[in-house]
Amino acid sequence: QYLAALLLGGAHAQAGQWAEAADAYTRAARALPGCQTARIGLGALQHALGHESAAADTLTATMSDTHDCDDPWWQYRFGYGAAQVFAWLRDLHAMVAP
Repeated sequence: QYLAALLLGGAHAQAGQWAEAADAYTRAARALPGCQTARIGLGALQHALGHESAAADTLTATMSDTHDCDDPWWQYRFGYGAAQVFAWLRDLHAMVAP
């Protein structure tokens, strides 16, 4: 359920279907609330759409969450893997850091 919603979010975003992408990322985040990948995707989408305040809120909450999660995205063999996620985290942290 988590991976399906996460991948669907990416597909909708690539197709320019912003509301559907946000909904899919939100569903993924609700499926595994301790995992960060879906919330990072949602924050990146919010930023891309110019919703800076929402993006900052989403990403700040994500970065300060201390719950552990064995995120299935990290094991998904066709996923972006650690390098892409770490690049996203670095870029997103730069957006919200003073």
